[in-house]
Amino acid sequence: MRHVLIICTIIFLGAASIVCADDFQVHKGYLPRYGDYYRPRDGTLQQYEDYTPRFGNYLKREDGRLQEHEDYIPRYGDYYKRNGIRWQKYEDYLPVYGDYLEE
Repeated sequence: MRHVLIICTIIFLGAASIVCADDFQVHKGYLPRYGDYYRPRDGTLQQYEDYTPRFGNYLKREDGRLQEHEDYIPRYGDYYKRNGIRWQKYEDYLPVYGDYLEE
């Protein structure tokens, strides 16, 4: 009986860590990339790929946009900017149509 309780707890905690209402879902080519998302953490949005956190890679709110950071270093020119209900991705200051975040 104890093993069943432990297994149910693990399943519940695993499902809770995968699905979160505050996550920003990554879309590439207008299609959602399930498992790739950003989750709020310590004032930033932590990057997750295949449900695994990528420490050092995150988004930080700056000047009304979400600035990309890779290995804790800001990547100027690469950011997300609010466009209606989505966050449009920009690379080298140019929009990448079809790539965006959705809250």
